[in-house]
Amino acid sequence: MKLCNGLATATVFLTVGIVLTLAAEVVPASAQRTKPEAATSASGPIRGGSRIFVAPMEGGFDSYMIAGLFRKGVPLVVVTGKGQAEYEMDDFSEDQKWGIRVVENATGETVFAYRVRLRHYLASVAADICAAHLRNAIPRRPSFTKDRMVMPSGSKVHIAPMDGFKEHLEVDFRKEKVPMEVVEDKERAEFDIAGVYELPRVSIQTKVLAQVFDFAPYKWAAINIVNQKTGEVVFALCVPDKRRDAARECARQIKKRMS
Repeated sequence: MKLCNGLATATVFLTVGIVLTLAAEVVPASAQRTKPEAATSASGPIRGGSRIFVAPMEGGFDSYMIAGLFRKGVPLVVVTGKGQAEYEMDDFSEDQKWGIRVVENATGETVFAYRVRLRHYLASVAADICAAHLRNAIPRRPSFTKDRMVMPSGSKVHIAPMDGFKEHLEVDFRKEKVPMEVVEDKERAEFDIAGVYELPRVSIQTKVLAQVFDFAPYKWAAINIVNQKTGEVVFALCVPDKRRDAARECARQIKKRMS
């Protein structure tokens, strides 16, 4: 009897642990205690419609961040060349806290910074929080259409390997009849699809609970589509691969935005 009671108690504590752990990973931005740090450069705040270069970040977070910029409707044009941009976004670590910052290339001044406890969030959630605060820091935001066209029908597209996600995309592009031509030579392509396909970072508690309850964490796909001619990121999204359906969702979202 004592053994049964002990197991029951342990189960309750573990269940509560799961709830608290998951809750910590999806806390909305409104509950975030860390306030954004914004600075104003000599030329004023970030200008809507400007070009921004997102530098490579630890753990491929730049792919999640670009997807967050699109998902939250941040009125900036993401480009793949630093020389094309008025601003650059990178990450930083200070006093055991991690964050992103935006630097004005002309002056080298930090015009926006935001710190978030990355270990408490899934990468996609952390990216959304950062993107939402950046959007709110841009005054007189121009209109931004989330459903804007990605690419014209019949475009030649190159797909990066992305740890095997390329094969999933190719299959679902055919199934969904996405009107594009996939090419192996990147030089021949008009657009390039790249990003990350990985298991997200999770807390130690989540890892232990996953072992105890025998559930497997699922991967996330964060992709972006680059216009090879202009260097602009024309579309980006991040989706969970809970039921091996991330590629299908990507295919549907891309098809919906093709002319």
